Amino acid sequence: MITTKHSAIQLRYTDKNQQLVIDDETAGKLVTTVAAAIDACKASGKEDEFWRQFTEMRELLTNWLVDHQELIADAYITVRDSAILFLALQQSPSFNQELEDSLTELDLAIAHNPDLDLIRLNVLAIPKTSQASVESLLVCGGANL
Repeated sequence: MITTKHSAIQLRYTDKNQQLVIDDETAGKLVTTVAAAIDACKASGKEDEFWRQFTEMRELLTNWLVDHQELIADAYITVRDSAILFLALQQSPSFNQELEDSLTELDLAIAHNPDLDLIRLNVLAIPKTSQASVESLLVCGGANL
């Protein structure tokens, strides 16, 4: 029996700032750090779990919207500042403390839910405003709920 021994490339987190060059046939040379490569390997195994959690979070947000439909004109989910942003556009042009309190409770419930540990969520309610103003908050373009 013939066995071929391949040498393994070890990445040690203690070398986290060292540059790593990966020569990819399709993408060319990729330059990153050892820390970023280790983080990418860890994250790649969590994609399915993230989407499960995202779906659960979206259901919670939708239920909250149903409970507050008389106060909310529209709502969006987008990515902003390395987190998910839930933006609720109020029916009214004035501040609503009860709505803010309820949104804060929702935010805390999601943040402290151990089943949603991969979710980084920011919530924001804004008074009724122009579509241009809303779009300025949806930096990456949002998905309307």
